[in-house]
Amino acid sequence: MNGTSSYVRSGFTPRNGVKFTDNDGFASAKQLQSVAAATFGSLFGVHDNSGGAARLLMRPRDSTDTRVYFINSGSGDSGASTDASGRYSVIRSSNTANRALRNGVQVDSSSLGANNRPNREVYIGANNELGTANWFVPITVEYFEAGGDVWSDADDLAMHNIIEAFIASL
Repeated sequence: MNGTSSYVRSGFTPRNGVKFTDNDGFASAKQLQSVAAATFGSLFGVHDNSGGAARLLMRPRDSTDTRVYFINSGSGDSGASTDASGRYSVIRSSNTANRALRNGVQVDSSSLGANNRPNREVYIGANNELGTANWFVPITVEYFEAGGDVWSDADDLAMHNIIEAFIASL
């Protein structure tokens, strides 16, 4: 993706996810290279105001070397980040438990409450802001995945290791 106009439509709408519920869901993607700090830039994202502010977003690094993430809420959380490469996951395991992981290891957690799942498609390499792509980032994304059913940190690490082993075998 070129960072100014290109992105990938994932085909995934969080509100339509069978296992992806308000209080139980995860999404992750791997970008191959770290990017310079940027004002905005979403590894994946969607923002929807139907039924209240609802976002699913992972921004691995912004202009202040901060990681920003949202999952099924209008409020996000953040943490320090100077390297945006790797597999980033955002996980919600209850109404008041969500966290961010990098390469299968937890890097942030929050008790922000869930209020709604977005009813628009997730974009990769950009954010779907009420149906319009914005917050582009110049990255190469290796894969995107989303699901639910009580996804634990151990599950995320196992998935990371399985995917890395598969890629190494190619």
